[in-house]
Amino acid sequence: MTKRVGSCLLADLLDKAGMTQQDLAAKVDTSKQQINKYVNNHQVMSYGMARNVAKILNVAMEDLYEE
Repeated sequence: MTKRVGSCLLADLLDKAGMTQQDLAAKVDTSKQQINKYVNNHQVMSYGMARNVAKILNVAMEDLYEE
């Protein structure tokens, strides 16, 4: 059984952390365009990316997406 993720909450989390998409992109070594795909729900983060993003934002991985 596959669990489907809800909408990405990255925009709100970045705002709370006082970070931009570009700031996050630099920290996870990807492009701003890739972060934007996550923010706009055009692509779901891989497990590794979600783990890195959650660590940088000091949140649980489950907090990156709504259920």
